[in-house]
Amino acid sequence: MPESDVEKLAELYRRRDGAKGTKIVRMIESITTTRHILIINYEELTTANDLFMKNWSLVEPKNKEELNKFLIEYIRHLYNYIASFCSLLDHIDAFHGDADDPQFDKDYHRKFEHLKNNGRVKFIMDLRNYQIHRQLPIVGVELSYMMTPEGIKIGEIAGITKGELSLNKENLLEWDGWTAPSKKYLKGCRRYVYLRELINDCQHIILEFYEWFSDRIKKLYQVELKIYFEIQSEIMRLERMS
Repeated sequence: MPESDVEKLAELYRRRDGAKGTKIVRMIESITTTRHILIINYEELTTANDLFMKNWSLVEPKNKEELNKFLIEYIRHLYNYIASFCSLLDHIDAFHGDADDPQFDKDYHRKFEHLKNNGRVKFIMDLRNYQIHRQLPIVGVELSYMMTPEGIKIGEIAGITKGELSLNKENLLEWDGWTAPSKKYLKGCRRYVYLRELINDCQHIILEFYEWFSDRIKKLYQVELKIYFEIQSEIMRLERMS
């Protein structure tokens, strides 16, 4: 590579490292990675739930040990999902803190407060504190059975019409760490918190929030990002010539 190109490349490195767009790109990449982790954890949790829904034999008395192993593994997936869900919210909030646009700040706070006042979302956020500072959530199985003239077919796999992995409402309410929105959500549940429905709803909500935030950031910093990618494109061109 000619010496003039070496000097030009060194100057481009300095410009890139000092550019505001570089910081923005790195932060976008960071929350994109957190989103990826969340999606993987969601898929693993959903796969575990689907496995249970397709394998009623787990609830047979003779398979108690196998069911316990399954529930322990399910709790691990649930723990990871809750952690990544809250991490994505925290990382987005930290990214927002570096923004310097009054209108964006106003829109963000309105959107974020609405999110935190959603009982289901706030329940997931508080559940992180519950599982860190109190105990792991106890996942149970609630089954519905077919009624026959002889009564409910307890213990008969053919008699099961529905099964859900759930958390016991009364057990959770023994903890005094719930915030008002999540406590209201809990009290609105009958006896159990049905995890499949809760997780699916919250996954949709948080990904929608992520997409909104990502789009706004890219529009807010479109000039800085354009400069960054122009510099990066020139760097790559010169590096290919070396």
